[in-house]
Amino acid sequence: MKTTSDIRKQNILSVLRALGRQEHMTKNDVAVETGLTVMTVNTLMNGLLAGGIIAEDGSADSVGGRPASLYRLNAESYFVAGVDIHLDGFALQIRDLGMRRLYLENFPVVKEESSESVLTRVRDALKRALQALSIRPGALLCIGVVFPAVVDTEEGLHSLFQHSRMWEKSPVKEFLKREFGAKVLVEKDTYASVLCLKRQYGDELRNAISVIIKGGIGGGILVDGRIFRGENGVAGEFGHMCMEKDGLECRCGNYGCLEMYASDIAILSRAQERLRSGEESALLALSSGGSPIDVDMLVKGYNGNDRLCREVLDTAADYLCEGLSNIVKLYDPSHVILESVWVKNADGLFEKIGREVSKKCNFQGKIRVQLHSSADKDIHVNGAVNLVYEDVMNSIEDNPLLA
Repeated sequence: MKTTSDIRKQNILSVLRALGRQEHMTKNDVAVETGLTVMTVNTLMNGLLAGGIIAEDGSADSVGGRPASLYRLNAESYFVAGVDIHLDGFALQIRDLGMRRLYLENFPVVKEESSESVLTRVRDALKRALQALSIRPGALLCIGVVFPAVVDTEEGLHSLFQHSRMWEKSPVKEFLKREFGAKVLVEKDTYASVLCLKRQYGDELRNAISVIIKGGIGGGILVDGRIFRGENGVAGEFGHMCMEKDGLECRCGNYGCLEMYASDIAILSRAQERLRSGEESALLALSSGGSPIDVDMLVKGYNGNDRLCREVLDTAADYLCEGLSNIVKLYDPSHVILESVWVKNADGLFEKIGREVSKKCNFQGKIRVQLHSSADKDIHVNGAVNLVYEDVMNSIEDNPLLA
């Protein structure tokens, strides 16, 4: 049961969300936007003004009489941080309360580096960044940390695959909270990333799927605007749908997973195997300096009508179409956002995938789904800061803005 204090806190957050959506607003504008009375808004905004969380921003155009004051979110009053820890390193990002990016840096890790060592380096990097930005103690509201693992958001980490086993039971929350005195959220990277897309696409993104193709394939699911984790926190493991009953062995221990046919690692492996067999390809010239082939080279070859590149990417796209059509039939989303460099940049490939998925999912015209293409290389660390922002602007629990 909500107390009077809880209702007041929710109303404050409603005011802050309204101000966060606009450059500036009058108190009357905020009242209209939130549905609160002008008297309530006046009381709440005066408190936020005294606390430095909002600021005056000039006056509105007069329509007769004294012009109304304009107010804005004081973005420089508080800050949020996001950390993406993955197999090859970690990324650190800091944004202000208006979600303006102030800092982004990537750090490598050595093979088999311990979780304790990585956490220590995350701490040191964040301290240096805060100092460089002259962010005062106590101004860091919250830290979001994301991993390519199944996460217990309350207690710690529980890894699904062997490659992230070293983080199991690692005290991430406890360690960072002790070091910075800020709230710490821990989440699976693909789950947090769908919140990044939600902010990008707006309120229309309520029942949606993100499919992120990098070294593997994972995704996030939004149901009524909220992350859907499933009973055991493994919802959205789209890369481990079985596509071939007796197919290639996957790192998860099963065979024929989508990840083995349509991930970045899979398509590069297939291209390299064909090159080793002696096939001619533009890839040989693109990698003539001795550098290993990468996805951008495959895309360049595809766009240049190289036969090997086209066959490799077209085959991966065929598997992806099957996987996407299954996802659409299972979840019936309004939007599917496909995060993939090769899908986005290979000429005509996204359009081809869209046509095929629509054809496979056309239940007598009943399914209407919008397919979007994106290629945000920082999707996971962006997801980490959006995870934090979503919490700061919606949760009344342990929220310094409401102190």
